[in-house]
Amino acid sequence: LLVVDGLGYTYLVEHSRGPLGRHLRSHLTSVFPSTTASAVTTLMTGLPPAGHGLTGWHMWLREVGALLAILPLSARPGAPLAEPLPPRAELPQRLFRHDTLYQSMDRTSYVVSPHFIADSPFNRYHSRGAVKQPYHGLDGLFAALGQLTAKAGRKFVYGYWPDYDSAAHEHGCRSPQALAAVDAFATAFCAWLEQIRGSDTLVLVTADHGFIDCPPQRQISLADHPLLT
Repeated sequence: LLVVDGLGYTYLVEHSRGPLGRHLRSHLTSVFPSTTASAVTTLMTGLPPAGHGLTGWHMWLREVGALLAILPLSARPGAPLAEPLPPRAELPQRLFRHDTLYQSMDRTSYVVSPHFIADSPFNRYHSRGAVKQPYHGLDGLFAALGQLTAKAGRKFVYGYWPDYDSAAHEHGCRSPQALAAVDAFATAFCAWLEQIRGSDTLVLVTADHGFIDCPPQRQISLADHPLLT
């Protein structure tokens, strides 16, 4: 299961003649709210947001009396703290009560994540029952997936790639930077498919959510609203 952050169905339909579009089979709706914090947690637990309780990037958590960014488990800048936060490593046990998907599987599981989040408290908690495999860069992702595919026996591998999402948030989902990120992924992905051809591997690729760009006439600049800022 390879999760490409932000690469929604609309983009794939628009580029249906491209290397990724040729592999398009169907579409899924995301969870509600259709945001990374909610959807990635669903993909790692099998629970809807109403079950795992993570409904957005920033959440007020009465257990610690603070407004936190839920994936890095860090306080929102400028938000008041009722008391000092516990160490980040202790937060998952205080905040989360759900099991992971891997804990109930009848085979070895692997979670392949970018090195900068692989050992985060959130990722450690939600990788329980699986072997964590950090990687560096796009080549590192497919090198790790290739090594795991070559291992003998039945296994489940969850891979996560964030670069398109990062570029789309910063520059727009159809910006040159975002399109270049998808092109690089498509090239590496198709090359990897050729490498594992005949290996009896089922490859499922999906996104956690899609993107739209807000048109200029509907954008609100905080610079024009100092009181709101």
